[in-house]
Amino acid sequence: MVSTSKPGGIGAIGSAASRLFHPSDKVHEKYPKDAKLHCINVEITGEGLRRIKNEAKMCYLVSIPEVEGECYIAKKCFRVEQGPDTPFESERAPLRRDIPHPLPHGEDRTALFNVVRNVGNGLADEVLELRAQGLEVDDDNEPLDEGAGAPPPLEYNGPHNFTVPTHCPRRERNMIDERGKWVYHHWDEIASMTEFELFQMAFPEDFMKDVIIPRTNDNLGSPLMLGEFYKWLGCNFLWRASRGFRTGSVVERDGYEDRFHEVRKMIDEFNNHYAHLYHPSWLNCLDESMSSWLNKFCPGFMCVPRKPQPFGNEYHSIADGDDSKSIMWHVKLVEGKDRPKKAGGQWVFLTEFPRYGKTTTTMLEMMKPIHGKGKVVVGDSGFCVREGVVECHKRGVWFQAYVKKRGTGRAECRGLPSICTLMTWSWGIIDGSWKSFKYMEPFGRYTRAKHWVDDVNNRRHDPIGLEEVWGTKWWAMRQFTFLCSVPEVNAVQSRARGKNKVAEPQLHFRRELARQMIENTLDDPPTPEVAPVQRQLRTNADHALKKRAAFEGEWDLDRRKFKKVTTNYIRLKCRECASDGA
Repeated sequence: MVSTSKPGGIGAIGSAASRLFHPSDKVHEKYPKDAKLHCINVEITGEGLRRIKNEAKMCYLVSIPEVEGECYIAKKCFRVEQGPDTPFESERAPLRRDIPHPLPHGEDRTALFNVVRNVGNGLADEVLELRAQGLEVDDDNEPLDEGAGAPPPLEYNGPHNFTVPTHCPRRERNMIDERGKWVYHHWDEIASMTEFELFQMAFPEDFMKDVIIPRTNDNLGSPLMLGEFYKWLGCNFLWRASRGFRTGSVVERDGYEDRFHEVRKMIDEFNNHYAHLYHPSWLNCLDESMSSWLNKFCPGFMCVPRKPQPFGNEYHSIADGDDSKSIMWHVKLVEGKDRPKKAGGQWVFLTEFPRYGKTTTTMLEMMKPIHGKGKVVVGDSGFCVREGVVECHKRGVWFQAYVKKRGTGRAECRGLPSICTLMTWSWGIIDGSWKSFKYMEPFGRYTRAKHWVDDVNNRRHDPIGLEEVWGTKWWAMRQFTFLCSVPEVNAVQSRARGKNKVAEPQLHFRRELARQMIENTLDDPPTPEVAPVQRQLRTNADHALKKRAAFEGEWDLDRRKFKKVTTNYIRLKCRECASDGA
């Protein structure tokens, strides 16, 4: 998760894993390497360049309790917990909130090219520079805030025996492995939909009709209709368009500034759309996604070095993946230091789970649509927080993740509920041939689902992402691009599920989708239906003059004979003969 380490300086106190300190021989005399211990109350005595693994790195010179002499550690591996009176000169850059940021202007909203790049390529030195400037860096190599300290003491300090549970709480409650489904569309119907119909199903169209288009029409001479909006959107899917829509502006009131006002409602409506119209599968994946933006003065700017596109806005994302066809159904923008606060320091937009840590709150918010449904969610080690796992378990969601070995390690898992360690069958290549072997179910579920969010992101960017062809200098438009690319991928994956086939190439789907958007007829006046003229049926049988006999009534057109009656009628012509003049 996001690091909140303080700047370093002489007298600062911090902690780090013992294996990261140098010289290693001196440290390992007190802290054995195999024990994976954590050094705490380490004091910084200076800084300087030191050689670590044949590479010169900026290091903190530190003093470790019960270790004689001076040691050093790479700056990025050390966590400062108690800041110094005077930070080092290299770490005195002003915080990002003190850096003036330009407000969006009208000419930026109609620009056909992207913003000017003012960040590097995400290398280690550039990441340190961004961190020194007060910008947030989501580095997976750092321990979590909730798990960075010493592990809690055990009530029982005696020997422990590790046992293998042989039960599954989901099976004990007779929970079936439900597959994901759309509420108002069956998979057979989805398989026969056109590209445009699939996108309309996966896209929050009601928000466009009720909010975006009316707000845009307030500033237009001729009103914008839904069909024209999709034509504009189709042009952006293929080329660049010069006309933007309007969502709002930066709000400054009551002593605070909300830099996310333009996109906050749009993201909420995206989540509401999927919460009401899509039921996720029993197995889901929680991970991060990136919306690329190369100007570090944008709201919520984040650097995630492990991502292919490390700069921009980070979204927590959750997706299911029946038959390895992922559908992303909930996202949350990471606001970071730009999260609006009131003058008194209170958060403007309160969370529904205020009593928990940052990571736990994120986990509970992301899984709220599936609370109480007994579903399983897997995540990376960045979400492996004991408090979060326990709270999800209390709310009817089983969460599982690999334990982050850095920091507290195995001790952080004490007291966690066990979801399932039954065995399942798997296949692998052993000695050059495919063989079956038993595999523990939690690991099988993790390896099966851990890449589902990444699969959606890969389709968003490969081979040509919307962010590459949709040039804009308006930050809110880039977030709208992200919320368009996700439904586009969901539409492709939904069709693949309906047809039970491999998903088609994303670019092929986009070309056809853009063509249908441009040629849509949503704004055309409806053609009234005219009832067809019904012709009078005529018989092909030979027509002959007949007379009614005694005790015969009127002519029966169905049976083509006179009806039998009990009264002796006068003999007259039948109706058919009389009308034809026979």
